[in-house]
Amino acid sequence: MFLQALFRNSRYVQYLSTIAAGFAPFTFAACTAWPSPSLPLLTSSNSPIGITLSHEEASWVAASLFLGIIPGSIIQGLLLDKLGPKGLLQLSSAVLFVPWIMIGFADSVPLLIAGRFISGLGCGITLSTTPIYICEIASNDIRGKLGVIAALITTCGGVLVFSVGPFVGYTALTMICGIFPIILGVSMTFAPESPYYLLKKGRQTDARTNLVRLCASSSNSDRILGEMNETLRRDKADRSLIELLLTPNFRRSLLVVLGAKSISEFSGGYAITAYMQTIMEVSQSNLSPQLSSVIYSLVQIPAMILSSILIDRLGRKPVFSISAFGACVSLLGEGTYFYLQGKVNLEAVAFIPITCLTLYRVLVSFGLSHLPYFLTGELFNTETKKVGGFIFGFYSGLVGFLNSKLFSTITSAWGIYTSCWIFAGVCAVGVLFGLFFIPETKGKTLGDIQNSLSSTKE
Repeated sequence: MFLQALFRNSRYVQYLSTIAAGFAPFTFAACTAWPSPSLPLLTSSNSPIGITLSHEEASWVAASLFLGIIPGSIIQGLLLDKLGPKGLLQLSSAVLFVPWIMIGFADSVPLLIAGRFISGLGCGITLSTTPIYICEIASNDIRGKLGVIAALITTCGGVLVFSVGPFVGYTALTMICGIFPIILGVSMTFAPESPYYLLKKGRQTDARTNLVRLCASSSNSDRILGEMNETLRRDKADRSLIELLLTPNFRRSLLVVLGAKSISEFSGGYAITAYMQTIMEVSQSNLSPQLSSVIYSLVQIPAMILSSILIDRLGRKPVFSISAFGACVSLLGEGTYFYLQGKVNLEAVAFIPITCLTLYRVLVSFGLSHLPYFLTGELFNTETKKVGGFIFGFYSGLVGFLNSKLFSTITSAWGIYTSCWIFAGVCAVGVLFGLFFIPETKGKTLGDIQNSLSSTKE
């Protein structure tokens, strides 16, 4: 009786649907973390594919994922209005599954790169589709919490690779990672479609049915449905990309989302994740690189849980700025250690590299890593989500590729401390960006957010 009452008066379908959709970014996180335990094996004399990769080849294997995201985002833009967010996530499950088979049984560098590129295609399809889906099914007061739950699931993808990767074989790791796209496809079959998408297709009855299912109540469904129809009516237009770029709301939303993504990307998240074991080998820490990677991944979970509690209380602006400030301080400490390495005796402070990286991971996971994706779902209206999502995905792939390649190049030329200090400088800019440029969306409907973007003050 208690469980029946709980489910009848709760919005558990929103939580379950968020978890189902979360397996898409889960796979993305696994893809970005995969190089950390795998590249040291592939560049060793006992390479599991029978060919020892050079450092240049290894950097291309790591970076080709982000090249694939670029055309993947184009596919997302073309198909979002045709298939809807749910259908697009189901399609992506097949695209994300196939490359794990290719990577697991690869016997050449081109096949490895091709597998990583196709993984990027699937990730590009889901990159903005997942936050769009979650924002369109979420109630206003828990939208931030659902976004962080999806980010927590994303984190678990990296945790899985870091925790299991160093201790199982190369092929076993890829097969384990290949299970989760299947889970994505199956679980999304039972998730409801976005009511906004159904209304855009003229399916009023289906939209109301899904809305009642999502809200676990029919008492407010007519009012909410009316608000959704009004939002769609106001947003409805047939404008070209140039005309959209001249629209103040879209232009501001785009600048905020791309600015937040730039700061998130060049704060070092993906580069440090991909080269985590290599960094710890260079640091000469007392802990093994494998154990350090496990610690680095596990600390993200409590940070995400804390973020889910606070994001709908504090708001997006302070969470982003606090995250950026903490990451900046941690990276300054990490860079200073590597700068002094070889110049002074650091045995007494050998704990600093893993400590700073752990603090960095905690603070980045608090907001910097996931808020840009969530803002994509919140700031673009129903008319501009397709174009905005495409631009966001395209840009994410481009800066991800540049970041991955530049980290390797800068570290080889000027030392790892230079990369850490550059990342710290970007985080410092992120503090100001969060305080003065990110609009506060806490507790607002998607229509209210568009109204606030139209005003001169938040």
